[in-house]
Amino acid sequence: MAYSRNQKHRNQSDTNSRNHDYKKKNFKRRKRLTRQDYQIPGQPRGVKVPEGSNIEQALQRFRRMMKHTGIIQELKDKRYFVKPSLKRKVEKERAIGLQRKEQKRIDMDMSNNTCWTVIVNGEAR
Repeated sequence: MAYSRNQKHRNQSDTNSRNHDYKKKNFKRRKRLTRQDYQIPGQPRGVKVPEGSNIEQALQRFRRMMKHTGIIQELKDKRYFVKPSLKRKVEKERAIGLQRKEQKRIDMDMSNNTCWTVIVNGEAR
């Protein structure tokens, strides 16, 4: 049986006329806040708290921004003086550790590539 565009199938309910809960309040969606809503123009190290958001979200964004820019790590490094020779020593030990880690990974990859040989009637296959 063919239906026109304006007709509904008899099993489909028309939500506009039937089964409508008139007591239900309309749900108002909050505006989704973007990065620009939290930024202060001209101040790269500041965060504003827009209306409709809580202070925890702004604080979380501030911490993340400080972490990505490297400001927190820079402050931690400047807490005390480190001699240049000690800096070189720490950097050298770190590089040696990274080389060992990489070599260990390469060795593990090589050990997994085993080749099996079968001897049948005195011939290796």
